[in-house]
Amino acid sequence: MRTRTVAIAVALVGLAACARNEDGPARPTPGTPPIDRPRVDSGVSPPPVHDGGTIIQAAEPPPPISGGTLALTPDGTWLVAADPELDTISIVDVETATLRDTIELTDGDEPGRVVIDGAGRGHVVLRSAGAIADVDLASGALIARRPVCAVPRGIAWRASDDSLHVACTEGTLVSLPASGGEPTRRVHVADDLRDVVVDGSDLYVTTFRTAHLLRLDAAGTIVSDAAPREIAIEGLIPMRLTAPGPFQPAVAWRALSSGEGVMMLHQRALSAEFVAEGGYGGGGCGGAIVHTSVSELVAGEMRSGDPLGGVVLGVDVALSPDGLRIAVAAPANAYPRNGGITTVTRSSGDVLVYSRSEATTSSETPTCANGSMPRLEDVGAAIAVLFLPDGRVVAQTRAPSRVLFEAPDPDALVGPVVALGDEDTYDTGHMLFHAAAGGGIACASCHPEGGDDARTWRFAGIGPRRTQTMRGGLLDTAPFHWDGDMREFRDLVHGVFVGRMGGAVFEEGEIGAFGAWMDALPALPRPADADTDRVERGRALFHDATVACATCHAGSALTNSATVDVGTGKALQVPTLLGIVYRAPYMHDGCAPTLRDRFTPGACTGGDAHGRTSHLTSAQIDDLVAYLQTL
Repeated sequence: MRTRTVAIAVALVGLAACARNEDGPARPTPGTPPIDRPRVDSGVSPPPVHDGGTIIQAAEPPPPISGGTLALTPDGTWLVAADPELDTISIVDVETATLRDTIELTDGDEPGRVVIDGAGRGHVVLRSAGAIADVDLASGALIARRPVCAVPRGIAWRASDDSLHVACTEGTLVSLPASGGEPTRRVHVADDLRDVVVDGSDLYVTTFRTAHLLRLDAAGTIVSDAAPREIAIEGLIPMRLTAPGPFQPAVAWRALSSGEGVMMLHQRALSAEFVAEGGYGGGGCGGAIVHTSVSELVAGEMRSGDPLGGVVLGVDVALSPDGLRIAVAAPANAYPRNGGITTVTRSSGDVLVYSRSEATTSSETPTCANGSMPRLEDVGAAIAVLFLPDGRVVAQTRAPSRVLFEAPDPDALVGPVVALGDEDTYDTGHMLFHAAAGGGIACASCHPEGGDDARTWRFAGIGPRRTQTMRGGLLDTAPFHWDGDMREFRDLVHGVFVGRMGGAVFEEGEIGAFGAWMDALPALPRPADADTDRVERGRALFHDATVACATCHAGSALTNSATVDVGTGKALQVPTLLGIVYRAPYMHDGCAPTLRDRFTPGACTGGDAHGRTSHLTSAQIDDLVAYLQTL
């Protein structure tokens, strides 16, 4: 378990004027509060109140919230909680509401999804280690660590053959025996996989950013493809629209078996053209360009729900044992940043419970599904949620790391609280990234897990603009936005979070902490290409002066931060190529579905004004793409 030191800077820290990028122009950097003394509050005490003047910065920045890190043993005896910030796996006794065991993992493992097999073993995805951890729940011992893929995300156990199935961001589904041993199968299904769900004899996987639910046959081949339906915008959008377009299914944060089919917690995003200067929405239920919803696939039919009232950034969902209620964890609700409010108010409103029928059945005219708050301790930001066999809600929170039980006594206001660690990973920049702004969205709504939502937004007077990633070193890519119209990071904060998202005005110290946390977001690990000769040929082409890719995509961030017209009709920022394999579709307007499509001649990609590649053979393009996929 990593040891963390967290600093408190009482005085606000301003931004440094600029710093020099070795391979590019000057760029702004945020001032970072000095890390000079440890936090004194820990354990079960509430985290410090953020009042706009106190900046808290973790020595080791916590990873973006991914959610869905709780599991319950089939007999309801133990809870298993993975903590991606403390790098621990905790086992909690449900009856006594006490911490029984803590398993310390390697620093930076980032444990995520948890599944429990029929032999009492827990299996935890190690998101940043490319592996799974096997745990004997009876003894609380770590049995093994097994490599699976570059970026594992979802995991499921299938009882019929005692097998585990791991979904990987690079598109691979890895199968392996639950009892231990090497993978028995690797099959590429589709890019950007997220969750795996076993539903009877069927195996399903989801795609993260596009919210598709894919049913697979025994060979791992897709046999059906379903997605939540689009819904009309009437009555949901307060902003000014200049062209029509519905809300379309977007980021699928969580999927699970509902007993009748597969339930998916996902976002929807506005496809209509809108005036950005008027803001991204007015909050409320569906009042923003992004909202949260729950859809359910039953007997081959997708039942798509209405917007969930009160939820900003829903990251986990659970279904009650009687099948009548769903619970949603929405950590952004714990960090309101609107209407001039500069104090973070901790609230149990980050866990909401809804009627299943109201939440998953959409009418022709979308309405607001209203929820209620369970009786949980009023502290923390929920990252995971589930129901106990008796119908009570349990939530896992971060900063501080806890498990909160709903009270068994109906007359009690709150239930037991179990501290999972004595370290508080609260970080001002992390909080601001996940904060609910006044417009009903958070930065993480469009940049899930610090990346991108794969969407091309239609801005009136600006044009189509593809969401860009925050990973891989943001500050080296200034100026910001495709048009390069925001010269400094503070311009980005005030122009977007405050001006468009409706959030409170940032203090200078907040801007510094915010930029420092985002700048530390690493690019995702890239899958290895077995054909090293092909990659080396592609590397040579990339750096060939005739092809000229490296003319603009240079330096540690693989961008010279210039604003250039590459034949698409407008001068735009040169984007970083770090992690480009995970960022389809490509170009500023998303016109190239794949990396290879990027090299198809035409107005979409700019032709030879965008690197001179028309003379390359098809095999050479394959080599170049293979190299790009390793960046």
